[in-house]
Amino acid sequence: MQPLLNGRNPTMASLPRIARGGAFAVLLPLVCVLAACSSVTGSKVATPAVVASSASVAPVAKPPAERFQMAVEQLKSGQSQQADEQLHAYLKDMPYSKPAHDLVVQIETPLDKLFPAENFRVNLAKDESLSSLARTYLGDPLSFYALARYNGIAVPSKVNEGQSIKIPKTPSALAAQQAKAAKAPAEVTPAALAAAPKPAAVDPWKDIKANIGQRHYDEAIRIVDTGNFVPNRAQAAAVASAYAACAKDAAKRDPQKSSSYAVKGGRLYLQADEPTKAMETLQIAIALTPDGAEAKTLLAEASRKVADRRYKEGLVAFQRQDLDGAIAAWNKVLAIDPGYKDAQLNRAQALKLKENLKKLQQ
Repeated sequence: MQPLLNGRNPTMASLPRIARGGAFAVLLPLVCVLAACSSVTGSKVATPAVVASSASVAPVAKPPAERFQMAVEQLKSGQSQQADEQLHAYLKDMPYSKPAHDLVVQIETPLDKLFPAENFRVNLAKDESLSSLARTYLGDPLSFYALARYNGIAVPSKVNEGQSIKIPKTPSALAAQQAKAAKAPAEVTPAALAAAPKPAAVDPWKDIKANIGQRHYDEAIRIVDTGNFVPNRAQAAAVASAYAACAKDAAKRDPQKSSSYAVKGGRLYLQADEPTKAMETLQIAIALTPDGAEAKTLLAEASRKVADRRYKEGLVAFQRQDLDGAIAAWNKVLAIDPGYKDAQLNRAQALKLKENLKKLQQ
């Protein structure tokens, strides 16, 4: 029998130290069993059954789309401070979101800087809201909060049929007023028609989804781009697929447009928490416009998220005592980010431990 050194088997003393806070300690009982059996019988040892271990699960942060929707609901309820905080948090994840920037402007800009003092009044019809008035006269339903401030309404969702609402005399509001006052389209001047906001579809998502299903991707993204449509997480993935398809289709005939589509698709895939697809789509933009700053920023974010996921997959595989699975996962991390230190250390330790286990079984 092989002698012990200070109460330990010399084979165990040669094993590497553990990286990442003791993750490799999961396999030490296995090595001890193998070493003990080898010293007694000298024969090959069968690997014992895997001992399951539980891993703590970090709390999941709200997806950006949920933050944005929460901010909109808070503004409708008059909670402007909370909404402002949500929007700033959302913009850290989605820094190029125009709707979010516009809402922050509505909250933080002094009222006299938002609209001219001159105005005209309209009465709320049945089923109308500040959002519908904002869409008609200001060209954007999300301008409801600015319109509420303009009218001194603390809670935008609490308005009544017949209530008199002041509309600031902006060019788009005046054009809409002329269009509504006219009895026939022929009475509206071409300039007024050009400035008037286009009426939004009752439910744009139905049309967007139908066009994507029929592979009419150009029409789908036209509706998205012209309707101020803010998709939720599930919708974002579908819309992203439309942008990705258009980016591939336009790559040869219009590289600039293709790159723009790819950036939009990549941003939406990130919003949908699908960083792998985001990477694939953003690489189209990088290939066509290598100096594109937004594409580079989004690709770096997507790559980091994919690398982090693969790294965690390696930890889970290791906790299951699946060394091959852990090593494969960490290889993928290093293929994305060769400088990922934790993946480097854990992969090296896993390879060494695998080698030591193989020797013990011989």
